Amino acid sequence: MTLTLPAPISAERLETRNRERLARAESLLRQLAGTAAPFTKETTITPLNDLQVELHNLGGECGIYVAMHPDPAVQQLAEKLQREAVQLGQRQLQTRPVYDALGGIDTAALDAVERRFVEIARTDMRRAGVARTRGTSSSRVHTSSTDCRPITSRRISRAPTASSVSAPTRPTISRS
Repeated sequence: MTLTLPAPISAERLETRNRERLARAESLLRQLAGTAAPFTKETTITPLNDLQVELHNLGGECGIYVAMHPDPAVQQLAEKLQREAVQLGQRQLQTRPVYDALGGIDTAALDAVERRFVEIARTDMRRAGVARTRGTSSSRVHTSSTDCRPITSRRISRAPTASSVSAPTRPTISRS
């Protein structure tokens, strides 16, 4: 019996699939930001969940390729796509109309899981700075997320050899 493994994904296929995910997520964010009252599960929670699913799917797939793909070009592309997804996720967390829409949902119409989703999403958004007074800048958060160096650019030094590592010394306790 011969085992045939699938060919590793190409950079083109990876980019096409994940650019589509980013485009769907971006479209959902625009839809959410433009949603008008009354805010409901269908107009707010469902699209927000779909947006997060797109970003998590992208992050999961690209994370595997960053760590495991044999082609450095695919690894670098996957890392770039991950960064773009993180930036879009950060924008979602800092979009005041989405925060306000979640706060405007009648929680009495939601089940326990949906109420918890709203609570956690709003907490995450407050932590990301969405609830700051209007007119203050959130550029500090955007700057810090865009200035992060790619993981692959960090070089790990060689592991120490047995000859370069000194034996641990036993601490001495002085009794005075």
